[in-house]
Amino acid sequence: MDFIGGGAKNYTKFLKFLGDTKPFGSPFQINFPRPSAGNYTNMSAADPVVRACNDTDEAYRCACVDCPGSCPELPKIAEQGACHVGALPCLSFAVIIVYSAFLLLLVAAVSGHVAYQKHSKRKSERLQLLQDAALSDDDDEGDNVRHAGLLEVPQGQYWINSYCDAAFKKLGFVCARFPLITISASILVVAVLSIGWVNFAVETDPVRLWVSPSSEAATEKEFFDSNFGPFYRAEQAFLVNDTHAAGPGPVLSYDTLAWWFDLENRVRRFRSMKEGVSLENVCFNPTGEACVVQSITGYFGGSFANVDPKTWPEDLRHCTEQPGSQECLPDVQQPLSKDISLGGWEKTDDILDAEALIPTWVVTKHPQGSVKEAVAMDWEEMLKNLLKDAQREAKERGLRLSFFTEISLEQELNKSTNTDAKIVVVSYIIMFLYASLALGSTTLTVRSILHNPANAMVQSKFTLGVI
Repeated sequence: MDFIGGGAKNYTKFLKFLGDTKPFGSPFQINFPRPSAGNYTNMSAADPVVRACNDTDEAYRCACVDCPGSCPELPKIAEQGACHVGALPCLSFAVIIVYSAFLLLLVAAVSGHVAYQKHSKRKSERLQLLQDAALSDDDDEGDNVRHAGLLEVPQGQYWINSYCDAAFKKLGFVCARFPLITISASILVVAVLSIGWVNFAVETDPVRLWVSPSSEAATEKEFFDSNFGPFYRAEQAFLVNDTHAAGPGPVLSYDTLAWWFDLENRVRRFRSMKEGVSLENVCFNPTGEACVVQSITGYFGGSFANVDPKTWPEDLRHCTEQPGSQECLPDVQQPLSKDISLGGWEKTDDILDAEALIPTWVVTKHPQGSVKEAVAMDWEEMLKNLLKDAQREAKERGLRLSFFTEISLEQELNKSTNTDAKIVVVSYIIMFLYASLALGSTTLTVRSILHNPANAMVQSKFTLGVI
C-alpha cells in the first residue's frame, strides 16, 4: 500500500489518494463521498456476508502465515516450577554450601598445619634443652662444631631430583662445551617451528571474527552472496537535538533542513583522495539513474529549492503520509518510509516532532580483497572525514551528529589490536629485564657495571633473559 496506495490505512484515504490531482495520476480532482453522506438505494453489496480470514468454510479461509486465527491451536506448554531454597535458587544455594565447605576445610587444614608446626618446634626445643649439657674444658668441641652442620643438610634422596640434577648437569656441560652448535641448533628449531608465519594474516572482517565459518548463518550468507551478490555496505548518520538540559527535542526546522541539504550535496559532490571517486561511482544504483539514498531530502527531490519556507511542514506531512505520491518520490523512484529516515516522532504521532534525522547511503558491496572493495573503502574514508567536520558544524547549531561507516568497525578493531600489541611488547621487555636482573642479582653490582660494562652483559644473564 505504501507504493500503490500512498500509504493509506483505510479505504477513505485510499480513495482520496486516487482522486488527488497529481502527475501520472488523476488529471483532475475527484472527491469520493463517504458512505454515510447519502442513501444509495440503487446500490447493493455484491456479497453481504463478510468473511473472516479464519472462516469455517475452507474456500474462504486464509493461510496460517497470513491469518493467525486460522492456525491450528497448539497445546499449551506446561511451565516447570523453579527450585528455590527460601529466596535463593537451588543452584546458587548448592554453590554457596559447597564453597563454604571447601573454605572451612581449607581453614581447618591451614590451622592444623600451623598448630602442628608450633607443637613440633616446642617439642624439639624441649628435647634440645634436655640433651644439651655444659661442656667441660677437657671435651673436644671441634667434633661438635664440625658435625653440627650436618643436621642442616637434607639426608633423604629422591630419585626424581637425582635424575633431574644429573640430566641438567649433563645438558649444561654439553651446551658449555659446544656453544656454537647449541646456538645454531636453537635458532634452527625456532625457525622451523615459525614457518607457519608465512601464511599469517590479520583478520579484520567482523563477520569472520564473530561468526564461525561452519555455522548455519555463515553458510546461508555464503549461499546468498554467491547467488545474489554480496549484501550492501551501509553508511548511516544520526542527527539529534539532545544538547539542551531540558532533554531531546524536535530536530526539524527550516534552517536545519537548509544545512542538511547542503551537507548531502557535499557528500554527493566530494571525491576521495586516492581514487578520486564520488558517491555515484560506488553507490547502489539499481535503476542506473540515481543512487539509493534514504533521507528526508528525498521527499523534496534532493534539492533545497523545492523546500518552501512557509509550506514545508505541510509538504512533509503529506509525503510521510503518502510516500508513493509522485511529488514525494526520491530520484530512485522508491517510496521512502518515514520509519527509516526519521525517529522519535512516535511519541506525539507528529512527524514535525521527530527527534532524530537518520539518512542512509547504500553502497554496493564487492568481494573482500577486490579492487572495487578498495575503491569503496577509499570513498568511505572521505565520507568519514567529511562527517567529522560536520560534527563541529552541528555542535555550533546546538545539534549532535553521530555516524557509522562500514570501515568504522574494522578501523576500531585495528586500533584495539595495535594498542594490545604495544602492551604485549612493553610487558615482554619488563619481563626480560626482570629475568636478567633476578638471575644476575648475586654477581651484578653497580660497581661492576661501571668498572667493566662488557662483563655486565655476562653477569646479568642477558642471553638467559632472552630465552
